[in-house]
Amino acid sequence: MSTPGSGAVGTGVKNLGTTAGTYTNNQNAAQNQGAGIVNSEVNTSGGLSPLVGKQLASQQGLAGKNFQNNAAAAQRGLAARGMGAAPTGQSASIANTATQNAGQADTQLAGNAFGTQNQLNQNALGYLQGQQQIYNPVAANSALIQGGATQGQMGSTFGNVLGGLSNLGSSAVTAYSKLYPGS
Repeated sequence: MSTPGSGAVGTGVKNLGTTAGTYTNNQNAAQNQGAGIVNSEVNTSGGLSPLVGKQLASQQGLAGKNFQNNAAAAQRGLAARGMGAAPTGQSASIANTATQNAGQADTQLAGNAFGTQNQLNQNALGYLQGQQQIYNPVAANSALIQGGATQGQMGSTFGNVLGGLSNLGSSAVTAYSKLYPGS
């Protein structure tokens, strides 16, 4: 037989075990849901994620077209003034300047892309750490262990009755010996 408090503690311990399981399930669900988003943005191998790589390619293409268009417009301007085929060096200068500017823009775009990738990696790391803290089952497991320890200390009704009888018997012997000293 168990004491009345033991049953309540046992139920509480069981409920804490269920709660710990729920925390673990919630953590797994949150990680799985966020993993798709995080993985599309994060690259831990040192390169660019698919998202950032596509953005960089698009920006490089636009920058390249911009400098090509500017160079073509300058060449047309030379031709309109009658210098389109003249060996003035203007045509070469326009082409070289466009190539240099496109290279500088490309370098800047790549640097920006890696900076963006680093920021996304840091944000994803913060997100994952936050998920671990939100769905941390350690507190529930600690309560579960403490509940089990409390339940173990409660004893049983039969043990409590015997302990009480033992205390009663020892009190009766003490009282008898005080009433009848020397007997």
